[in-house]
Amino acid sequence: MSFVRKDVDMFLQRYPILAMEPLDALRHVFMVIRKTAAYTKAKVPEFVPIAFKLAFAFSLIITLGLISLGSLIGLNQTNLLENQATHFGIVLAEQAAQSIKEPLLADDTLGIKSIIKKLTEEESIVGSSVYTDEQHPIASTGFRSANITFPKNGKRYSQSKDTFGVFHIVESNYRPVISFTVPITHGQLIVGYTSLSFDHSMLEMAKTNTIYAVVTITLLTLITGIIGSYYMSKRITKPLNELMKATRAITQGSFDYQFSDDRRSDELGILMEAMNNMGTDLLRKEKVESVFSRYVSPQVASQALKDLDELDTVELGGQHVMASVFFADIVNFTSLSENLEPQKVSELLNFYFSKIADAVLFCGGHIDKFMGDCAMVLFGVPNKNEQHAFRNIACAWMILRLVEALNEKRKAANELTVEFRIGANTGMMLAGNMGSHDRMDYTVVGDEVNFASRLSHIGDPGEIIIANDMFNEQKLSDKILTESKATVQLRGKKMPVSALSVLDLSTPFKAEILNEILLMTETYK
Repeated sequence: MSFVRKDVDMFLQRYPILAMEPLDALRHVFMVIRKTAAYTKAKVPEFVPIAFKLAFAFSLIITLGLISLGSLIGLNQTNLLENQATHFGIVLAEQAAQSIKEPLLADDTLGIKSIIKKLTEEESIVGSSVYTDEQHPIASTGFRSANITFPKNGKRYSQSKDTFGVFHIVESNYRPVISFTVPITHGQLIVGYTSLSFDHSMLEMAKTNTIYAVVTITLLTLITGIIGSYYMSKRITKPLNELMKATRAITQGSFDYQFSDDRRSDELGILMEAMNNMGTDLLRKEKVESVFSRYVSPQVASQALKDLDELDTVELGGQHVMASVFFADIVNFTSLSENLEPQKVSELLNFYFSKIADAVLFCGGHIDKFMGDCAMVLFGVPNKNEQHAFRNIACAWMILRLVEALNEKRKAANELTVEFRIGANTGMMLAGNMGSHDRMDYTVVGDEVNFASRLSHIGDPGEIIIANDMFNEQKLSDKILTESKATVQLRGKKMPVSALSVLDLSTPFKAEILNEILLMTETYK
């Protein structure tokens, strides 16, 4: 058995991972993977796939089972070989004792030597010795063990192990020897002992071959089992990987991801169908939001969509806020539209209003509504902006400069052009949901809003009109350049209003506006 342990120890030294605990072996495998990935600059996954976990679990079960079975078979086979060799040696030693008894009793030393010499002619026997009852050697041939023991107290035999050298011209080696010593009896009296020594290397080789055969078969079966476990795990976890892809796609906004029609008829199949339905519903919701945002400003749409869970509790009304508003009105649009086809009028309005929408978005405001040939633009609601007064005027100035640049290109292309006049104002106004419970609109109302609308009608083409009081209250003198327009009497105002015309901007934001106008007009054809 010591030789078996030696072979097993040598095998485990060669493959130390097989001697580790399962968790330690798993950590060792991951450490090797990470070191390899770091060396190759490969990306190590942040998580362990389920397929790998299942494959490892299946492989671990198979490994433990095969190792247990292989160990049991190996031990049984080696024990069987050992027992057979022991029985064979004892039987031969007892037969030799019977043959030697008569020459021993007759004190025939020559006959004893003749018998043991014939015994050593057997290939497996390397030595034979005969001893007196007092354990003194009488005759021996071949190998004689120095560690021989004699059976006592009526025992059938004794066994001892040793080695002997076989010398050649160019090499020498030592073989294991096992010796069996049996008593030579005459009735109940022990008259001597016979010891036969056998070459044990053949048995050790047979035991080693048995161990290697069992280990080889175990490893081959283990490798086959691991490969089979991995592919089986991949097949089992394939729908989970598809679910993970669908989840990532939906998380990234790709709601059109759908599983194939060939789905499983189990719990995972039901989950896949639910994911398909969820993706379809989310895609429909995204389309509804996209369409909805075209009818209202993105800020208002975002605010309304936040209240989806409390849609039934949304109430009419609003609150007073400090905000800014301007009205951009097309000059002489009534007479212009009378001479054009409705389709041409629609194309003209859509072209200019789309450019106005881009300018408003760039400046951080939102279009409250389009009213025929007029656009109503808000700053400071529903999203707060500390510079809403300046941004309001800057956006109006940008729209006029943008219209001028577009008109030059349209005139060069012999296309119809229009001009805008703008009235802007800042003040307290009521902002909130206006209308009815069945149909409402988020907008602003109040005297300051009406005042901006009236200012838009007193300006000339390409002019921005603001009130002098607004200019002073909002401290805009270091941001915009103005000139006095006139003192006018507006409907709804008891006192005349001192109006100003905005000439230019005097902040770095002007350069950003001009650069954006250049980009917006470059794409015009």
